[in-house]
Amino acid sequence: MDSIYTTKRPTIAAEVARAIKIESGHCCAINQCTEHTYLEIHHIDHNRENNDPSNLIVLCDKHHKMAHADIIDRKALRLYKQLLAASILNPVPKHLVDNAPDLKIVDLYEVESCSGENEEYITSLELKLVNRGTQVTFIKEVRVTTLKHWETLTNHHHSLVPVSATYDLKIYKKEGAVSRIKVHHEVKPQETERVTFRLETDYDSDPNGLSLFLIKLEVLHDETNSVVNAPLIIVNIHPRFASAGSFFPGYQLGTIPQNKAVASEVLCLADNGTLVSQDVLNALESWKNAPEESEYFAGAR
Repeated sequence: MDSIYTTKRPTIAAEVARAIKIESGHCCAINQCTEHTYLEIHHIDHNRENNDPSNLIVLCDKHHKMAHADIIDRKALRLYKQLLAASILNPVPKHLVDNAPDLKIVDLYEVESCSGENEEYITSLELKLVNRGTQVTFIKEVRVTTLKHWETLTNHHHSLVPVSATYDLKIYKKEGAVSRIKVHHEVKPQETERVTFRLETDYDSDPNGLSLFLIKLEVLHDETNSVVNAPLIIVNIHPRFASAGSFFPGYQLGTIPQNKAVASEVLCLADNGTLVSQDVLNALESWKNAPEESEYFAGAR
């Protein structure tokens, strides 16, 4: 609905406003924005009369102006709203979150490599940690939460064979599912360490498509189990089966619009700061710019 600014603005009920602020932790809802002083409640559909909680999101004054200018569009705001809902499924107690930790996550990125006799692709996350303090920090656990899953399909009919590689960390498709791995690793003062996690999933996706997981990664350290949060990242995790060959009878009805929708959603998150590998971005850009379904089927006749 278009903006309505000619009528008096209805008051947002106190209990609704409180719930919306609690949902975002009394901070701006935009990923990696830490502003908590100058906050405003924004109507995602720009209709000030629609005070349904699903239409309200907390923004700092800067991002509020960007939302009204459509620099941050409504689709992006709804995605941020979904991320808020997912992130509160496994909240970290406030007293365990480092306000100014000595341990810092300075880099996080996806690594794709070949392994095994059949050159299977394995997705790994490489985490770079630095200890800025004066004492040894002991890493005890890494926790990964699945916030969302997407996939693109190719509609190839595959003959599948099991992948023989073993993995260190299984990521689950279900939103809110938490994967944990015990780590015994020390980071000495003023030193940097790189830790790699090979990823596996419980979801057997299309071997030629993308199986994308939006994940939140947390590092627990020392006796207090203090938490360091990594930037949100989308990783493409290959299935447990590799393709031994396939044939392509043509795209099924609905596949093209589904893949285009996935591309639009993930590219929107990438534009707003979520980490995504360049290979995945390139594949999604191809789908975004692909012909519409009507053109594809018209050309197939």
